[in-house]
Amino acid sequence: MIAQTAQFKACSAAQLYNAYLCSAEHSAMTARGQAATFHRAADGDVTPNQVIVMSWRNKAWDLALDSGDVTGLPSTVVLTFRDIFVGAEIQLAQVNVPSYKVRIPDTGEVGQLSEIVNTHWSVLYWDPMRQHFQQAVP
Repeated sequence: MIAQTAQFKACSAAQLYNAYLCSAEHSAMTARGQAATFHRAADGDVTPNQVIVMSWRNKAWDLALDSGDVTGLPSTVVLTFRDIFVGAEIQLAQVNVPSYKVRIPDTGEVGQLSEIVNTHWSVLYWDPMRQHFQQAVP
């Protein structure tokens, strides 16, 4: 299981939540402006401004060094949004991330998919999101 907490200054939980669900805003706030490609896990798994539960699988799932290891099973991501004294935070819990070895062509990384995904939440989401929201402050 991957568990992380990311804090963001000068924004609210509602702003983070809404930006996460808006394709244009999601693209603007993440690394390399990549559009969101995820699906809610099931109806009713969204609590406005507080919680998003979604199925999540990206192209790295298919990059196993041994093609027989590849699974079609997505992971489940739970994002919990809350206001804190300096702004807001997102708590992430992600389960069913495969641990087979992969090679990421864009970066040259080779390692367990679960470890790479754990690292990439910061690199591809939290850090770019912090920068995006800092730029939005007048």
